[in-house]
Amino acid sequence: MPTAAKARLRLAALLVCLAGIVIGARWTVLDRYGSDLPSWDQWDAEGLNLLAPWAEHRLTPEMLLAPHNEHRVVLTKLASLALAAADGQWDQRLECAFNALIAAAISAGLFALGLRAWGRRRQGILFVLLASAYALPLAWQNILYGFHSQQLFLVAFSLAAIALLPDARPWGLRWWLGAGAALGAMGSLATGLFAPAVAGGILAARGFRRSRPLRSILPGLCLCAGLVAAGVFTRVSVGYHEALRAHTVSDFLLTSVRSLQWPSGEDRWAWAALVVWAPWAWLSLRLARRGGEGREAGVILAGLGAWVLLQVGATAYARGAGAPWPASRYSDTLVFGALVNALSIGWLSRQAGLARSARLSVLGSLWISVFLLGAWGQTRRIFGSELPAVRTENFYCEENVRHYLASGDTAYLNHIEIPYPDPKVLAERLGTPALRALLPGSVREPLHLSEASCAGFAPGDRGGVSPPTAPLVLRASWGSYGRGAASWESAPLRARLHGWLRFEVAGREAGGLELADPRTGSAIVQVRPSRLPGDTWRSAYVRAPDGEFIVRAAAPDPARWIAFSEPVEMAPLSYGAWRAIRNGPLIAEVSALAAALVLAWGLFTRFCSSSGAGEATPSPSK
Repeated sequence: MPTAAKARLRLAALLVCLAGIVIGARWTVLDRYGSDLPSWDQWDAEGLNLLAPWAEHRLTPEMLLAPHNEHRVVLTKLASLALAAADGQWDQRLECAFNALIAAAISAGLFALGLRAWGRRRQGILFVLLASAYALPLAWQNILYGFHSQQLFLVAFSLAAIALLPDARPWGLRWWLGAGAALGAMGSLATGLFAPAVAGGILAARGFRRSRPLRSILPGLCLCAGLVAAGVFTRVSVGYHEALRAHTVSDFLLTSVRSLQWPSGEDRWAWAALVVWAPWAWLSLRLARRGGEGREAGVILAGLGAWVLLQVGATAYARGAGAPWPASRYSDTLVFGALVNALSIGWLSRQAGLARSARLSVLGSLWISVFLLGAWGQTRRIFGSELPAVRTENFYCEENVRHYLASGDTAYLNHIEIPYPDPKVLAERLGTPALRALLPGSVREPLHLSEASCAGFAPGDRGGVSPPTAPLVLRASWGSYGRGAASWESAPLRARLHGWLRFEVAGREAGGLELADPRTGSAIVQVRPSRLPGDTWRSAYVRAPDGEFIVRAAAPDPARWIAFSEPVEMAPLSYGAWRAIRNGPLIAEVSALAAALVLAWGLFTRFCSSSGAGEATPSPSK
């Protein structure tokens, strides 16, 4: 295989490994701390105004384009609608699993850009930097909440638009991809207009310097101007967020500095903003002095850094009241800004006259120290307090909603731990029939079982389980403990989602529960957990039959008793996402090992090539 083909193959393998590490690590965090229950803004933007109209066959394009607060989150709505329509359930965990793919795409795009800025000889360092930045839960809200896909869409499409449009040949494939990316950024958040603004600014600068013919930049310039104008004229203001805006210059400036100094999270580290953003400032000044042109990675980095600064300024203005520290959902933009500065250091180190500059070495060392210390502090706080608190909150949110749905008692919603700020409004959303039918497995009402025949089984609330076995709450169950030989059979029923059924099973009989055909009585599938449950309840998952089925249980003697619950449905994609997320650590570990092997092979190949080139060929003697 030619050397160039081998290099391309290694690059493709590294991109796959990078995506695997990012996806696996984010899925691991989601598995340990996340929930499938929709949260906060989702009940309005996705539930009431999107999924309910869709389920009732009255969804219109205007509903997709309707603003949510100040933003038109069209892409987030489309993703939610597509996943719910394909799955049959409204599952936040499934949305979060999808969001991890967007983060992986961003890391892959930055890796490709970094190779242009740093060169292939440093691809190992670049790989470790990007894998660490996007695998750690530095922006944990965007990992655990499906509605925050808007933040990831914003970064992904803005990166693509700024990287593609300024250097694209008008009406070519690259130009159309860049135009689509700019439009996608507009459909993510209100600040999406900054992507075409920056791309248009680069094109305008090149036209002003006459580094490219006017006819080659005019179509892109007109496109960017049109998108920016559309964003400005369709801007939405909401009065109830007026109190969140920065009303003083000091609030605006302090909020901006606290974002720019990220990942440092203390006011005494405010000077870190100068260090973190010094590489980009140096790169931009150098380009301005020499008039950057062509497809140089430095021009793209300068544009991306300017885009991040615009995002920081917009957030400081719109959410700067009281000068708060940046919320976790904004951290993906801040991570992106820090990485742009890291790539700027690599770009500067390759420039003539700077490769061995003492000033650049000092700046690089100081930047790495500040970033690592800040990231370490962020990671300790996130894993030490923030994520455990979220896991506890999610547990009680599920419990309170499940109790309310089973009892109708609104007292269960009069708690802090509910997935919406207003209990009355949440009760209204949960009372919407279309939404109630789409609820995920954690709070979904079970399929009700009716006894067709019963011999020796007792309802779980009146016995049937061993004394150490805790009774199930809010789920009807039956058990044969202490009853001798027993049998139980349900009336025929049918699954609505055609996905999977989750039974809770206890007891010491491994094969005593099964689904059967009501017409022939033949068994369809046995229901058994991964191991014998004994005196505890364990979940057992089976694929739901397509047609009618019955649930049948049997216990041969008192020593081999069994207890089971009514089943809860999980839609196919929800079940698949849950199983995949459980394997997040394995995906990340295998990807990291494969990446280490690929990088080691690249170093070995380079060493062999350089050794072979260094050997002198003896000249023939006369």
